Amino acid sequence: MYFATASAAAQTLTVTGSTGPYTINGCGGIVNVTGSSPTFTITPIGSTTSPTAPTYLSNYSPCQLSVTDSASNVTPVSVIVGL
Repeated sequence: MYFATASAAAQTLTVTGSTGPYTINGCGGIVNVTGSSPTFTITPIGSTTSPTAPTYLSNYSPCQLSVTDSASNVTPVSVIVGL
């Protein structure tokens, strides 16, 4: 998922496949996750961008949301929030 800034509009994440209910964890301080299985709202609140990274390096380091199903299978979802 990509958000241009921390004030960008929320996005919907709908989990499919496997067996619910699903839970989502991770990216504390970067996004808030609300909603209930299988549809969640992801709202940016902070940045994953380093303003001091050299220009020749990627200055976007994604955080990882962990989507967990009822069998404890975990699928990562990368999240980037710009400055």
